[in-house]
Amino acid sequence: MAHRHAAAHPDPSPDRQHTFVPATTSTIATQINVNDPDDKMGGIDYLRLDKNRDKAYAFDLAFDESISQQDVYEKASATLRHVIDGVLRGTNACCFAYGATGSGKTYTMTGVPGQPGVIPLTVAGLFEAIDASKTRVVVRLQYVEIYNEVVKDLLDPSDKITLDVREDPRQGTFVAGAASLVVGSREAVEDMLARGNQFRTTSATGCNEVSSRSHAVLQLRLETEKEGGAKAIGKLALIDLAGSERATKTDNRGQRLNEGANINRSLLALANCINALVQGGGPGAGRGRGHAHVPYRDSKLTRLLKDSLGGKSTTCIITNVSPASDQFEETINTLKYANRAKNIKT
Repeated sequence: MAHRHAAAHPDPSPDRQHTFVPATTSTIATQINVNDPDDKMGGIDYLRLDKNRDKAYAFDLAFDESISQQDVYEKASATLRHVIDGVLRGTNACCFAYGATGSGKTYTMTGVPGQPGVIPLTVAGLFEAIDASKTRVVVRLQYVEIYNEVVKDLLDPSDKITLDVREDPRQGTFVAGAASLVVGSREAVEDMLARGNQFRTTSATGCNEVSSRSHAVLQLRLETEKEGGAKAIGKLALIDLAGSERATKTDNRGQRLNEGANINRSLLALANCINALVQGGGPGAGRGRGHAHVPYRDSKLTRLLKDSLGGKSTTCIITNVSPASDQFEETINTLKYANRAKNIKT
């Protein structure tokens, strides 16, 4: 049985007009309200004077823009501890941030110097749990990016090498040909991440001066020794997704426009997999009535995350939304995505 957790976290940009607030006055809530900027007589859309698009969505946690990185991690620590404990027992898990471009996903997942994000804080929690377990655990790391549906190794970058996602009964899904390095501490993982991020593809767009043009996937494979010499093998995937884009908002042209199309295509494939899992897809899908086929092979991203999204796995989704009034449509679409994802059944 898979467990799903969702949290909403807005972009902390101070110069944007807010179009939503948490349902309570506290920093942490479980509901997020979205207010229509063209509401009734005060709006500018005269064709919708008698209509209202205000929405309210409930999640496990909802944070406002004043929350710190450490607080996000600590308040979600029960969920993340569940993820870490499960991986040490031999199950798979993944955590990713989803949202429109410029909504703060990379800041939330990776962080900045002095304010580490979810990825480094989760890695720190993982090694603390390993030390507390008093058992021998071997941790192997792969760090890749998916750019225009091409997989690149961020730890050993080379434009001449085309990597492929493969499946193995023992390893599950993995990137064949990518470096798989043994790491023994949080510091070692952080060094690898810092080295790999130097080669990640970024570019300026109309919505973000440093826009991620690729999905970055950190996979940690844990081999935990059990009594009698048996091993429990679990996998933790931490993903910084590129943001969904509208060409009219980003003002992209040429190569940037092609990148945005590939980003949207892979995110649509992820959405289709989530929709299928909500309908009860997964192992055995298609063998009986009521089961939906899960199209994992529609993109490199979904194929790589196949054994972390369905089956015996735990998924933690962080949804980033912007409080700007001109991002109302993006905010609504993002929250609909997350609201759908929390109902996954496997």
